[in-house]
Amino acid sequence: MKLFGVVAASLASARFVDIIDTHSILPWDRLSRNRDVEKKKKPECLKNYTSPSNDALNKAHKYLEGHGVFDGHNDLPMTYTYLKPKNQDLSKINLYEREPPGQPDPNIWPQNSQTTIPLAKEGKLRAQFWSIYWGCSANEKDAVLWALEQIDVAKRMIAKHDEFIVPKTGSIASIMGLEGGHMIGESLAVLRQFYDLGVRYMTLTHSCDLPWVTSSNADDKTDVGLSEFGVKVVKEMNRMGMIVDLSHVSSQTMRDALGNVTAPVMFSHSSARAIADHPRNVPDDVLQLVKRNNGVVMVVFYAGFVKRGAVEYDENGNTIEICISADDVVDHMIHIGYVIFTSYTSPKTSLTIVSLLRELIGWDHVGIGADYNGAEDFPYDGEGKIFQDKYDYFLIMIPRRKLKGPSPFANEARWLQKGELRAKQRYFKRNALERVEGLAWNTRDVSSYPLVFGKLIERLENKSRVYTEKDIESIVQRIASDNILRVWKDVEIEASRLQGKIEPDWSWIPENDRTWDESNTYSCKSGRDWPELEEDRDNSASVASVGLFLLIASLL
Repeated sequence: MKLFGVVAASLASARFVDIIDTHSILPWDRLSRNRDVEKKKKPECLKNYTSPSNDALNKAHKYLEGHGVFDGHNDLPMTYTYLKPKNQDLSKINLYEREPPGQPDPNIWPQNSQTTIPLAKEGKLRAQFWSIYWGCSANEKDAVLWALEQIDVAKRMIAKHDEFIVPKTGSIASIMGLEGGHMIGESLAVLRQFYDLGVRYMTLTHSCDLPWVTSSNADDKTDVGLSEFGVKVVKEMNRMGMIVDLSHVSSQTMRDALGNVTAPVMFSHSSARAIADHPRNVPDDVLQLVKRNNGVVMVVFYAGFVKRGAVEYDENGNTIEICISADDVVDHMIHIGYVIFTSYTSPKTSLTIVSLLRELIGWDHVGIGADYNGAEDFPYDGEGKIFQDKYDYFLIMIPRRKLKGPSPFANEARWLQKGELRAKQRYFKRNALERVEGLAWNTRDVSSYPLVFGKLIERLENKSRVYTEKDIESIVQRIASDNILRVWKDVEIEASRLQGKIEPDWSWIPENDRTWDESNTYSCKSGRDWPELEEDRDNSASVASVGLFLLIASLL
């Protein structure tokens, strides 16, 4: 199965395009294969957790090979800006190094990048929405300016790495998403300009309430969702072909948006509230609306949204222990997507009748939005199946594909062709590989997607309903990329329909619109009257005085 790609060479015209094979082998001579593996004692609370079996992990790689993961949210552009020293110098992070050096001070965040090209290759990442983000402290001030700065960072990052440009290498399709409606400055005109710059989804708000939309922080404080202007925002997004993202918004905003849109929505990095009762997650009644809308919930990996109260911090806010595993992430996927069937076999005819017993919304509405580079606490994967060196890579990866052309694994490829693989594997396993019991690694970077899918595969194989291997392969591929691609395609189809009958909306937000708690003041904004400076008024008075003098003189 090939993955739909995006022509990222021209972000301004980035669209869902027919079919580009985005799987290709990266130039291994340019990639570092050295990794300083951070080994931690597995927390006592996870002593019974086991990593996915080799069989499940092999299946995960097999199902993702040539298909890939399309992740809904990654904050790499923000890491470039915030990694000390704070600036927008792209040379701070070498994305061709597997794990670039991090901050020397452990109390400074971000420590390093959870996203590099070698890690993305291992994780089967084939498309990414790069987040354009600036904090709510800039709301009603210079948020639009900072958004433009971060778009510039993202565009320069993409242009610098051929692997992020599909027509050049077919590696990682790159698209931008705007994480927070405060960055449009309450202007539909600005929203349209962001679309022209290549933004293809907008999170309606981040952590702040706006005059036209409420955030998840207001979930227990008000029943206000979208204002009349907020409805105009989502309708204009539908007309343009920009995906409406409902992560970070209040439950009422979710319901209001889903009641007014005419195209599918996405939750770029959220999970199921029934599993983790956090306002950033999606309630079950809203999940039903997502099914009706044909949208997608892209399950987040950040520990704080995966399981409430499972991360322990010290008095300085530093993480002490994470009692969350990849199984907990899979719990959210299964809650949203799992279909329970019941079967009855007639004793007379031996015919088995299978009927649907329960379905929350189904596998067509689950995706992946891990939130890498935007958080630091992620679930453990257990005794990590990690690549210690090229021999470890050989043991795990070579059986999944045949290498072609020059490669640092040329000898191994020949062994594979000669049928000597098992003997060589036994040799390397006996002599070259370090196996450490009782140690754990967390799903801390973009190489971890197969680990999570490996756990999902194990869980589906052990479910009461007997899934065939084809069923499980289809579920993995739908979650990995097919579902978000379907949403994007349907959004563009609806935009084509709307653009044939509706003009762009020029409406201004009403001047008397306020946040639900009336906290906004517009103190840093000018009004809509003719912009008149003090010296203009002085000059006008001087001209008027001269005119009056001449008029009087002519009458004498």
